[in-house]
Amino acid sequence: MGATVPVVAALAFISFAVNLPMGMWRARVIKFSWQWFVAIHISVPFIIYLRLEANVSNAFIPIMIFAAVIGQFAGGKFIINKKTKEDSA
Repeated sequence: MGATVPVVAALAFISFAVNLPMGMWRARVIKFSWQWFVAIHISVPFIIYLRLEANVSNAFIPIMIFAAVIGQFAGGKFIINKKTKEDSA
């Protein structure tokens, strides 16, 4: 059974949303530390579990990775922009 567009879109959104707080955390820790590594990779088993439970093909893995990376960057930018606004106030 193949995945439908709404299922793939929902999983991509969940992947994005789960990685927002992880990106916020990643932006606050020292680059390449163990916390940084955990912040990047902690959501991967959860996303894999959701993809397998939803019976989504391996062909959609790049979409999930892209959504996760965008979530990481968006979370990091949110914290950086928040810090900049606080510093200028």
